[in-house]
Amino acid sequence: MNFSSVYRFRSAKSIFEHKELENQEVYFSSIEELNDPIEEYKNYLFNADKIYSTNFLRIYFLNIFIYHNYKSTNVINFKLQNSSFLTYDDKLEKFLSHDIINKINCILSSNSDITEQELKYYFTEFITSIAYCIVKDITYDENSINENSKIIDGIIKIKNKIKTLNSFDNNSELKDMYDKFAMNKKSPLKKYLENYIDYLNFTNDYFEKIKHLCFPKTRISCFSATYTSVLMWSHYADSHKGICLIFKTRIHKNSQFIKLHDLNFKIQSNEDIYTLGDNLLGVRKHDFIKVKYKKILSDFPSTNFATSHGMLTPEESKEFYKDSNGNDSKVIHEIYRENPEWINKYWQIYFESISTKLEPWSYEQELRLIEDNILDRNKFDNIENRKKKFIIDDLEGIIFGIKTSDNDKKKIINIIESKKSNCKFYQSFISYTNKNIIDKFELKK
Repeated sequence: MNFSSVYRFRSAKSIFEHKELENQEVYFSSIEELNDPIEEYKNYLFNADKIYSTNFLRIYFLNIFIYHNYKSTNVINFKLQNSSFLTYDDKLEKFLSHDIINKINCILSSNSDITEQELKYYFTEFITSIAYCIVKDITYDENSINENSKIIDGIIKIKNKIKTLNSFDNNSELKDMYDKFAMNKKSPLKKYLENYIDYLNFTNDYFEKIKHLCFPKTRISCFSATYTSVLMWSHYADSHKGICLIFKTRIHKNSQFIKLHDLNFKIQSNEDIYTLGDNLLGVRKHDFIKVKYKKILSDFPSTNFATSHGMLTPEESKEFYKDSNGNDSKVIHEIYRENPEWINKYWQIYFESISTKLEPWSYEQELRLIEDNILDRNKFDNIENRKKKFIIDDLEGIIFGIKTSDNDKKKIINIIESKKSNCKFYQSFISYTNKNIIDKFELKK
């Protein structure tokens, strides 16, 4: 088995306030805690049949009703079969039979790819306003309805032309015409919304919760293949006042890994954890995932809302994939556990999305460890479940930043010496001859 080093930059706050070094902890951050605003990005598309698209609209309408009463996205609900809100069937029927909703539903169930941007356009400009008016029993004027119908009819006409050409991506003139027409046409029905921004935020939150029914939530622990980047020290080690941990990893076949264990698991050395096997309760082999860097967002993985619901419970799946007569949507046969092709594609998209970033981040040379909640949706509710312990023997060294205070250095050295570790200490410095800019030399005890 071969060995290699990885690096983890930490601030003084992580070391002393959170006691990561004292407790030998690796913290797994939520996507929201990371500094990339498009972390875990996927190009979501909508391509479905009538059953799925109708249910998509139905669930949205019922949640608009719930939101109207509670004004909180915390009550967004996907388990509505036995809900008391179904007593509003008359309003739901009025919504689903509305001429504009019917036309949009035809677009949604046309078996053609609809981008997330286009999908949100239909919701923010038309669907939300209509749902709101029906929930509040507001009578809107016919001119508004007719103007909306003309907009949707125009979109349908362009989309039909796109279908016959079958080359939308390569037809810039047609694409420009569609973008100018569709994305710039504003619905006159929005004037009925009392708090449009609130409902716009609701729609965005709703879509995010739909995405949570697609792929597992992810927690990420970030490492790097280098310690020599001046930017890494600036961004992740408290402007050079922090430290960089050097971890020893193992390489076997195509896997670079480290073993971590649960907080309540007591173990003393590598000899124990690496010889007792991979099935030891509380211990898991964590493979490092190398981040790839892409030029544009269209190079990121794509997935279809309708065929990506890997986190649905059996009860929730009925909400999306069955009609009122118990008929199955055809897309349900493309997914779920008995389809190896779907399973492989699903996990490929998941891992690609959590290991892909835009090129400006390439200086990080990032390696990642991940945790997911595929087996337990509530796993990350307890922050302690986002911490794992490393073996002290795997900590090869600590590099002090150029601005790390002498007092912090002494405290860190004392923590390590109390653990009777063979960890080495290094001081970073600015190199005027080395192309790496930041270099290190060993400090003798």
